[in-house]
Amino acid sequence: MFASSVMGFWAFLAFAVCSLPRQLVIVYTNVLFEDEANGTSTKIEFTPVTVAFAIIILITYYGYLLKEMKRVTPEIICQRRKARQAKNSKDLSAVESPAAD
Repeated sequence: MFASSVMGFWAFLAFAVCSLPRQLVIVYTNVLFEDEANGTSTKIEFTPVTVAFAIIILITYYGYLLKEMKRVTPEIICQRRKARQAKNSKDLSAVESPAAD
């Protein structure tokens, strides 16, 4: 997704770093489930803080994506309409003037 957009390197890096806590929550949850299945215990006390931070990052990122989608949507709709009109006019001109035999 980032490769096809015009997002700069530094913005990409910032969002990549901000998405790390979300991945940490997933990995940590899996470790807890595995430890529970094995009967062992892992003591880490920052789980609620990590989850809260991940939720804040997720909400912020979602808001940014919505804002960017609203900004880009009219341009994309315009480009699609122009492409559709060009295709329709090309198809119409081909029907009206068939090639000479």
